[in-house]
Amino acid sequence: MTNQSSDQLPSGTWRLDPERTAITATVKKLGFYGVAATMTLTEGTIEIDDDQQVTSGVIIDASSYTSKSSMRDRHVRSAKFLDAETHPEISFKTDVVKAGADGWTATGTIALKGLSSPMVFEGRDVKIDGPTARFRAHAVIDRRAVGVDATPAFVVANNISVDIDAVAHSAL
Repeated sequence: MTNQSSDQLPSGTWRLDPERTAITATVKKLGFYGVAATMTLTEGTIEIDDDQQVTSGVIIDASSYTSKSSMRDRHVRSAKFLDAETHPEISFKTDVVKAGADGWTATGTIALKGLSSPMVFEGRDVKIDGPTARFRAHAVIDRRAVGVDATPAFVVANNISVDIDAVAHSAL
């Protein structure tokens, strides 16, 4: 099988591989250095019809937040931030996906802590190898829009960068 670069996946159902998909959230702390953490994908599906209309959704395990500090991890998972015990899932569902000159844009809704907010992912680097595809996506979200607002912006920046390095398999 040969690799092909494309901005579009072929039509059909694609399932994101939780073992091979990396999700990283990065936020500035004290205004000058970034704190990165990973989170685990529980499930994700991309449905593409013959007209290239796309619907997709992902679920992330809120309790999987992991940085380089176990004390920070417990704090972020607590009711003060993610409230992972009460709201164990973070979800994203697309409303519109559009192809562009340098990739694609997925506009949708993120749901976290019982709140939802618009979110836009910019996708790129789509590589297809038979029934497997790999792509990257990036988004920025204001943490206050989804109730993660317990800390002032001078301590933890309002904007969180989310980067996804995804592997998906065609569900033949």
